[in-house]
Amino acid sequence: MEILFATDGRPPANAALELLTRLADPTHVRVTVLSAEDPVAAPGRLLDEGVAEAERALRDAGVGFHTLRMTGDPVVCIEKVLAEGDHGSLVLGAGNHSWLDRLAFGSVSTHMLHAAHVPVIVAHRSPDPSHQRLRVLVGADGSGSAAHAMDTLASITAPDRVDVQVRSVVPTPELGFPVHPGAYVPATYIEDLMAAEGVEAKRHLHEALDRCHAMGFSPHGSLGSGWPGNDLLHFGDEKAADLIVVGARGLGVVARMAMGSVSGHVARHAPATLVAHAPVHLADREIVEPDARVSRNRYAVRWR
Repeated sequence: MEILFATDGRPPANAALELLTRLADPTHVRVTVLSAEDPVAAPGRLLDEGVAEAERALRDAGVGFHTLRMTGDPVVCIEKVLAEGDHGSLVLGAGNHSWLDRLAFGSVSTHMLHAAHVPVIVAHRSPDPSHQRLRVLVGADGSGSAAHAMDTLASITAPDRVDVQVRSVVPTPELGFPVHPGAYVPATYIEDLMAAEGVEAKRHLHEALDRCHAMGFSPHGSLGSGWPGNDLLHFGDEKAADLIVVGARGLGVVARMAMGSVSGHVARHAPATLVAHAPVHLADREIVEPDARVSRNRYAVRWR
């Protein structure tokens, strides 16, 4: 697999680099190291140091790579490289530096989690150095995106590099407020709903375990309950997971803002997250240089 690794030289990018070198199977992975120098905000010295560190780490890990330097908005540069190349995934550090930046502008990592047509690995912190093998938690919900996330993991790493936990969550029923003050929800209805959700969660768990076994992994499986985002994070903390693997169901912008999403919540709080959307076939499109006046709002970046 060809992986695009974007670095700005900051600690989250270095954490993503460490995760990548420990995760990547040198016999199946090749990396493009991308540095995008933003004339407005990016400090050139940090970029140079980040590129040098990436080249050293990949060379020491025996992973093939080549370096690509660009000038311009990092989001635009990443999107252009992904559109023009044949990369199977994107790896980068979580770039939010303040709450104001997150609210007003978003970040490169946040934008790419929602916009990239390839699976994205976002890292906040480096893997635990005491772990001889990376600890990976896979969220199983029976969706095509979750299956794509598992396939991506298998195409990047080798079974002897990771210990895999598979988690399926029985979601808490979402019950609306009663219209009439005297209305209520019968307990038997809730029990039947929970029982049906439990059957589905067990089926998703067994399917994911079978998929992992077929890929050569030796996973352990478990069931959780509650809101999947919170359950995966809590279980990940309990197992000291270095990476959480989830699928993205593709909520619209309004739904993400109003309710959030499981993948977005996990990506914001986990040490590192692999997020994949359901596979899509992109129509060929002409790539042109972006308008120099492109908006600094990450969600507004588009090819002109």
